[in-house]
Amino acid sequence: MDSRERRKRKRELAKRRHRKKIFVLICLLVIALGACGLNQLRKQNNPEPPKTEEVAKTEAPKTEKTETPATTEETEGSEKSEDTMKTETEQTGAVTEAASYSDTLQGFSRVTKPVILYEEPGSGATVLELEEGDYVENYGELNGFARVNYNEYAGYVDAARLENASKDNQFKVMEGTLIANKEFGLPETYDPGLKTEVSIQFEKMKADVESEGMTIDIGSGYRSYEYQLGVIERNIAAVGEEETMRSVAPAGKSEHQTGLAIDIINDEPETNIDESFKDTDEGIWLAANSYKYGFILRYPQGKEEITGYMYEPWHFRYVGEELAAKIFDSGLTLEEYFGIE
Repeated sequence: MDSRERRKRKRELAKRRHRKKIFVLICLLVIALGACGLNQLRKQNNPEPPKTEEVAKTEAPKTEKTETPATTEETEGSEKSEDTMKTETEQTGAVTEAASYSDTLQGFSRVTKPVILYEEPGSGATVLELEEGDYVENYGELNGFARVNYNEYAGYVDAARLENASKDNQFKVMEGTLIANKEFGLPETYDPGLKTEVSIQFEKMKADVESEGMTIDIGSGYRSYEYQLGVIERNIAAVGEEETMRSVAPAGKSEHQTGLAIDIINDEPETNIDESFKDTDEGIWLAANSYKYGFILRYPQGKEEITGYMYEPWHFRYVGEELAAKIFDSGLTLEEYFGIE
């Protein structure tokens, strides 16, 4: 077979393939049109019954304010009563009435199952994995995701894997402020360390103090539950139980465990962690200016019946600059300011 015949044969084969493709496409088109016609005929012979009021209500758009996301155990279209929704909100630890995110701390939640902390709700960007039993700060819930902070890590987690931890006199939160005193405490395993913001604000304050020729430092910052037990034992051995209870918080009730409290010292050892600290240049300066950096004198003089602790001119609690200024101007303790008896 010469080259001319081979080219001719190739052209014939190509034409056959082309005709075959056209035939297949025509068949597919006929089948599709037939299916559409059959479906339309079925609809005409079997019209859908009109929707009842109950069905219409089930399919109505859902509002963010009153609904918590459906779990895998719920069926589509099921309705929730107000009591059911309230229970689910309490279980997930979202303590706001409206399901939404907030810049203000709403409460604390406990992780019930290992869960991924994402940078954004439902995104693939993972921050870290939280373990069962971890505690997180909760900043509200929206569309099934809770906005949380965990030891300085911020992100979003599946709200169904959280339960409310702000109960049983633990993790008491008032207007975004964590309260720790002889009534309201923290779990043994809560271990946040000293908060970064506290360290940053203290360093700013320290720089200003030193610019005026004085010296301050943190004598005691974060204390774990176990460490506080040791503090109590040592103090009881030194001054007795009655005196210890006036100045040392029970384990689980110490502000130091929140990671938000510090004991401030100067370079005069004899005045450190002593009432005489109030008469030092540093003590006087702190009492008058610490609020500008977000700190309050936590246990003022003459307020032992309210705070539960003796006057401690060295113990300061971080609450943020705005709230610290309000409390300072009011002359009240934290308990008095929030109306906590």
